[in-house]
Amino acid sequence: MEKKAMPVGSQENRKLPTKKFKENSTIEFDLPVGTVIKEIVLTVSGKYNLEFDDSVETKRKLHKYGFMDAIFRDVKVNDGIDTIKAFRGVEKLRRQARYLTASSAPILSKVNSSDLGLDPDVGAPIESGLTGQDIAFSETVNINFENKLSNVWVRTLFNTLQKPNAKLELNCNSLKSILAKSEALDVDAITSDIDIDVTVITNPSMISIPVREYWRESYKAFNITGQQAQQPYELTKGARVQGFWITAYMGSANRRVTLDEAKKIIFEIRLNGTRTIKRFSLFDLQSENLAKTQISKIQDGSAYVNFLQNSQFSTALPTATIDGVQNYELYVTTPNSFDYTKSLELLIEQDDIMNM
Repeated sequence: MEKKAMPVGSQENRKLPTKKFKENSTIEFDLPVGTVIKEIVLTVSGKYNLEFDDSVETKRKLHKYGFMDAIFRDVKVNDGIDTIKAFRGVEKLRRQARYLTASSAPILSKVNSSDLGLDPDVGAPIESGLTGQDIAFSETVNINFENKLSNVWVRTLFNTLQKPNAKLELNCNSLKSILAKSEALDVDAITSDIDIDVTVITNPSMISIPVREYWRESYKAFNITGQQAQQPYELTKGARVQGFWITAYMGSANRRVTLDEAKKIIFEIRLNGTRTIKRFSLFDLQSENLAKTQISKIQDGSAYVNFLQNSQFSTALPTATIDGVQNYELYVTTPNSFDYTKSLELLIEQDDIMNM
């Protein structure tokens, strides 16, 4: 029987071998070679339990944004030479999904249970059970290569035809990172039985289409130790910037900033120190995201700066030297009313269009 040609746009799912989570380690998955990757689906599931002094039956507060965000120090996709995706934790991926589609894959959990059963809780548990009680969970995030921020998705698909060493890399923290930073009590031990599953969504029918650009995602953090006025911080330059997330974390309170605090943090994006691209407070930006994107609820201490006009791929902000840009900076103003006994941290998570 004559074989039919694969239809244009046909999609395949490739499930990679499951690996076990191990704290304080680097876990790598080899990505398939000779195909075009649209998306990587990362799922972490299993159970863990906390052991602590049973004479004080106090439950422990847990990281608000789930197991994966606490445990993965960073998540990277490498093409064998360059890092094309880098995330601190996974919360950016969830915010990105809400920004683009109004929802993200739910966190499922159940305290004092070794499995999720038929009726798990939706959302990350805010506190543990008593000492030795299991917490079952399942979490999924999606790493996209289709550039859904813009109107030209296919230009940034990940073609691995000549990328034999492409990998997904997970750098893991200690299991104690699952504790909330505001938790004053320690634990004696945390044990776990956790699987990491990776599914790669590919479109092999597009293998002959040249991909000359990719959607780079990267991050950097700045620590602010006192009141300041228009203090410049150097952002990652050299590419066409689609936008970036700003997340502000109040170290002295062990939490992200409140809405009232967000009104007092003022940002200005400048090129070459003189050309102002945008000026706004963090609260202004959070409000803009509610009005102009799929986001339906203000994201804790976080908002997205969008440079694209009407999602046009061609309107990304040029920041390369060849474009006449020597400096691409974020000027930050903060008030004297904040408690700076621990730093105010700004996390910048940037979306670029890079030439391959």
